[in-house]
Amino acid sequence: MKTTQLHTYKYNYKLREHQKDMLNILKNKINKNFNGTILDIGCAQGVFLKHFKKYFKKSKLEGIDTSSELINRCKKLKILDSKFYSKDFLNLKKKYEIVIAAGVLGYYDDFKKPLKKMISLTKKRGTLIVFSHLNSFNIDTIVRFRNNTNCNKWERGLNSYSIITIKKFLKKMKVKFYFKQFNIPIRLKPKKNPIISYTIDTLKKKKIILSGSNLRLEYFYLIIKK
Repeated sequence: MKTTQLHTYKYNYKLREHQKDMLNILKNKINKNFNGTILDIGCAQGVFLKHFKKYFKKSKLEGIDTSSELINRCKKLKILDSKFYSKDFLNLKKKYEIVIAAGVLGYYDDFKKPLKKMISLTKKRGTLIVFSHLNSFNIDTIVRFRNNTNCNKWERGLNSYSIITIKKFLKKMKVKFYFKQFNIPIRLKPKKNPIISYTIDTLKKKKIILSGSNLRLEYFYLIIKK
């Protein structure tokens, strides 16, 4: 799950729109006096956990990412009751009351193993939220891209699985779940780095998220309650 696209994360210390939305989902589901532990898979530089702690002051935080550089940035935030690890989450054993994973599934050519692991890391009666670009059509897509502006290697991260495919898998897992589509509320301008997402407006003023990889991206929250 390594990537050379770290610059899209490491200089951004503001909550992104999908993170604001995810925080609101948790605020509506979890008591403000929540004193359990949340695990952020693919935590990047720790921005989401920092804001989570501001609202859920009694909570304990754990973040994991394969980038040691990003984890070092997390540790510099010095968030109370927090632990950060640079390793593969597939090797974790502990269980958590809340597990979140944003932008992770797209790195895997088979979503079943990582999603099953995320579910297993979630305690009984716990909550798992996965944020990913998924396909509302019944087509699964595996993508390799090479961002020639800063790298000559083929990379992962933009795989997309259909909602129908994931539903079939989760029904076999016998967990309660639902999908919530993410509608970005702001306009994103194209950047010099073409891999960074941007938006265009339709005639009906709906915003569509695009990438310089020549992809249209639909984003959803997958919310699982054990």
